[in-house]
This record gives sequence, C-alpha cells and structure tokens, in this order.
Amino acid sequence: MMNKRTFKTFTCGECKNKFKPENEGIWYVETKDNLAVQSTIKEPIKWICPDCIKKWEESFKTKTMEYMGNGYVYVEFANGSTQTIKFETFTGRVTIDYMDVPQFFLQEIQVALDEYRKEKQSQEIVEFELVDEFDKQYIYLKAANDYENTLKFRYGRTGEFIFEKPPQDVFPLYILKQFNSKLREKLSRG
Repeated sequence: MMNKRTFKTFTCGECKNKFKPENEGIWYVETKDNLAVQSTIKEPIKWICPDCIKKWEESFKTKTMEYMGNGYVYVEFANGSTQTIKFETFTGRVTIDYMDVPQFFLQEIQVALDEYRKEKQSQEIVEFELVDEFDKQYIYLKAANDYENTLKFRYGRTGEFIFEKPPQDVFPLYILKQFNSKLREKLSRG
C-alpha cells in the first residue's frame, strides 16, 4: 500500500492567505530565535506566499541609483520613494546587514559602486608637470580620461605662485580637488 502524497497548505505571514508551494520552493522570513527549520522552534517560521514575495521584490525596483561615497548609495525607487542606504563590502561583495533586500538589489548596488570606482579612476591625474624655466613657467596636467590642460604662472615678490587665471576657473572640480595636493607633492620633492 502506497502512502498518498499531498502538498501542505501554508498561511502567508504577510497577507494571511493560504497557499501551496510553487516550483521555486517556499520563502520564509527568519525570526530572531530561529535561523532555519530546527527541531526546537521557539517562534513559528513566517512563511511568505509568492504574491507577497513579488510585491516585496517590486518595492526594490530602482529608477536611479548613485553611489555617494563612504558606503552609501542614494536610491530613487520606481514607486517614487527615495532612500539613502548604507552598505558594506566584504571580500568584494556588497552586503546590507540591517535590512532584508533581494539579491538583484545588491547586484545593482555593486554595479553603481563599480561605475563610481571606474569614473574615479578615470579622473585621476596621471601626469603632473611643473615647468619652471627662464622663459616658461607653467603647470601641465593630464587625467586618465585624457583631460589635459596647462596653467601658466609666475612668482610673486615673496615666492608665491601667481596664476594667469585662478585654478578654479580653469580646472573641473574633480581635477581641482587633486591639484593642490599634487602641487605640494611636486614642490616637496624639489
């Protein structure tokens, strides 16, 4: 005699509707006292139906995402809401410990982080030349993204630089942020 196989019906912990598992298996929310189905469950597992999982995933669809630096991304969600989210990277993987998020959302953060790093790398000054000859005095710089510019200068009575134009009027902000440190570095080496 063969035992009859039946599917167990579950009650969704979100919408309270009854559901049967689909091909993807059963989703559940781990509670603070149980990390998996254990023999000594202190709290019941909160089963989640496929419709509620779909709504949850939809809530993380993004319209735009921008890396803000120091482990933060600014997200504008498809539903119009916005949020600044803190994340960490361990062994190159993006993780968010304080909130439950779908895997695709972590991947979107990783893409935003990679784009930011790539952009930052392309904006680094790769050549910085201080030319101080009798008839020529200028600073030449070139960034990894092929931006290049020259700024003429002369020395004042006390040895200070007097630029032909203020550096902030000549260079874009990403270059200007690096300009002073590169100049100090060049001068300290002699």
